[in-house]
Amino acid sequence: MWMNLPTFDFNVYIFNVTNSAEVLEGRKPVLDQIGPYCYKEVKDKLNLQEDASTDTITYSARTTWTASQTDENCPSPHLTGDEVVVTPNVPLLATLMLAEKDFPLPFLILVNRVLPSIFGGTSDIFLRTTARSLLFDGILIDCSSAELLARSVCNSIKKNSRALKEIRRDVYSFSFFGAKNGTPEWFRYTVKRGVRNTEEVGRLVAIDGKPEMTFWRDACNQIQGTDSTVFPPFRLKENGSLVAYSSDICRVIFGVYEGTYDYKGVQGYAFSATFGNTDLNPGDRCFCPTDDRCYKKGTLDAFKCQGAPLVTSLPHFYQASSDYVTGVQGLRPDKDKHGISIVLEPTSGVPLLVKKRLQMNIDLRPFAFTPNSQNLERTLVPLFWAEELLELDEELMNQLDSSLFLPERLSRAATWTSIATGSCLMLLAAVLKLRRYRQDRVHDIGEDAGRDDGYEEDWRNRVKYKLPRAGLQDTIPSAILNIRPYQQNMSAGYRKPIKEVMAGLSAADLMKNVSKLSSDFQRISTHRHR
Repeated sequence: MWMNLPTFDFNVYIFNVTNSAEVLEGRKPVLDQIGPYCYKEVKDKLNLQEDASTDTITYSARTTWTASQTDENCPSPHLTGDEVVVTPNVPLLATLMLAEKDFPLPFLILVNRVLPSIFGGTSDIFLRTTARSLLFDGILIDCSSAELLARSVCNSIKKNSRALKEIRRDVYSFSFFGAKNGTPEWFRYTVKRGVRNTEEVGRLVAIDGKPEMTFWRDACNQIQGTDSTVFPPFRLKENGSLVAYSSDICRVIFGVYEGTYDYKGVQGYAFSATFGNTDLNPGDRCFCPTDDRCYKKGTLDAFKCQGAPLVTSLPHFYQASSDYVTGVQGLRPDKDKHGISIVLEPTSGVPLLVKKRLQMNIDLRPFAFTPNSQNLERTLVPLFWAEELLELDEELMNQLDSSLFLPERLSRAATWTSIATGSCLMLLAAVLKLRRYRQDRVHDIGEDAGRDDGYEEDWRNRVKYKLPRAGLQDTIPSAILNIRPYQQNMSAGYRKPIKEVMAGLSAADLMKNVSKLSSDFQRISTHRHR
């Protein structure tokens, strides 16, 4: 399954700003969620290179999306992609943020003059476009102007954004997924094959040939976990059992164990994940660009990762600071709808159920050199959120059953069959031995019944006291022999009850025989231990 991953359902929800004019005057953005826009997602691994000496394999990852709005599993077949939405003008705002970093203050005022020539005659903070254009078709960015400042601004845009797709010379389109669709990622993964050690299968050891990342600071650049498409076998009920790298946010995600989960009769281990808490956990602060420039709990600055000034979070700011939830109107965070959830089959490490969700936001704020932004109230504005869904269907579950569960059941059945067979054989041997023992005793009794009283007495005491035949008459307690006259012959097949025998003795005789019996037992014990 690592080479040929199942097809994912990929759903996108766009936030439409319904009061853009009021937002420019300092009001909170009011959001209306539209979607989902449904797609099928296929993940490929290309240009594989194996290295047996290090037990690694290097590959390029590619993701391809195709529309599936009319699929029976899509909950919104009425959407066409031509719906008009109002959203923050991401390419223009990205240009302003880049210009703020790259140009000295006197030039920033001049930047406003060239923006209309680059962005189709507009310099508005909000963009009115279709859902299809925003997601895949793209928004035109014209860098064909010969003006020096315009070319300088365009060079800054092209250098920092991987979301651009070249249409023709100096003309590009910006969209959230268009440039990525069907295109290998710009870096290559190196992972362990797990041939030498199955516990290392899929473990990520290098990104673009480097053993550490360069997006973050200090310990946050360490590469850990798998490439998120495969997990080692024998998972445990603990947080460290799921650690994976996510290329969407260019960082490692640590799973939190939630408990067991029954998926179509198969027990799995369920994990969740968050973006951490930079407010309370010092270990998360290395994800901040600087110590004094850090977003609050549950968010991540993705500028270096995305090549655009975007901030990532879980949908509807689930598990994020409440300041972001209340900074806009229209959000309703919900664990089941907006959380990350992965269920692994613990023995094989195969994902049974995957719900991976991510929201892209932009930091909407005033720019000193842009007049129409002066009244903006700074806040994170959600742009869209997407989810990757995978549920193993019957065909894949049957494959998993035949390759893992069926051999396990056969092995378990063989084990119990062996135990049952062994137990039956032991019981049979015990029965045969007991039967042979009883036959031998009956045979001995039958022989002894025809012999004289002395031999019978000899056999009886030999059995009872475990004495050897030789010298038996010298060691038989005389107290027992004194009782002999009061018993019936053994050949008659019956003995009088001991109560009746004792009744035939006087009290003096009984005490005398008991005393004699005690001393005789002591003498027999001494004789046996010699």
